[in-house]
Amino acid sequence: MPLRIAILNNDAGQLALLSGALQAYRCHGFRSPAELLQFQQSLPAADQTDLFLLDLHTLQGHADAMATLLATARAAKAPVLLSATHSEAAALESALTAGADDYVLKPLRRNEVLLRVQILLKRAHPEYRNAQQIRFAQYVFETPSHRITHAGVDIDVTQKEFELALLLFGNLGRPLSRAYIQDAIWSRSDQPDQSDLPSRTLDTHISRVRNKLQLKPEQGFRLTPVYGYGYQLEQIGKQHAQ
Repeated sequence: MPLRIAILNNDAGQLALLSGALQAYRCHGFRSPAELLQFQQSLPAADQTDLFLLDLHTLQGHADAMATLLATARAAKAPVLLSATHSEAAALESALTAGADDYVLKPLRRNEVLLRVQILLKRAHPEYRNAQQIRFAQYVFETPSHRITHAGVDIDVTQKEFELALLLFGNLGRPLSRAYIQDAIWSRSDQPDQSDLPSRTLDTHISRVRNKLQLKPEQGFRLTPVYGYGYQLEQIGKQHAQ
């Protein structure tokens, strides 16, 4: 049975966008925190929510509901993904400190939301498998086969290269810190002490992904270092992610 996702958003358009992006899952949409909490209380113990996608604007003024939802998620070992605007930076930082796992910034992009949901579910449910394709222009990512094709041609990548490439494409135009990439790709289950991960390991993988996927202007993408911070994948030219 597909995993269950609870989506809290009082904007009907965004709720429809999110439900459509996550149609491979059992999605339940809610316009208010009270509706979501009531739904959670009605679920049998053996069939709980697997991931919460919570809009910070909808939760504004509902601090108690936020605390209850985060506690519920922790008890169920269900990840919490937040949606927010740049102007909600303080509230976002507070929610992440309180236990939320990750966030997406508005305007929401279908591919980015789907990618972040898949990453969080994979961490929370190692047994979970999802064969859905994710497409960015002519690049197609297939999980769990860790297969990438470009214009229908297979690209030979390792599992880590696949995960790194997918992380970069899921954050088009967004600078990613070295620490964030290392934590996302070389998780604590793989590397007990993140500080022991050699810097050259990340740089080597970045170089391989750039070369194997030919991330250069003529392909519509550019992967560049951000001095003193990390890396950023940009989409340029006339191509647009689908």
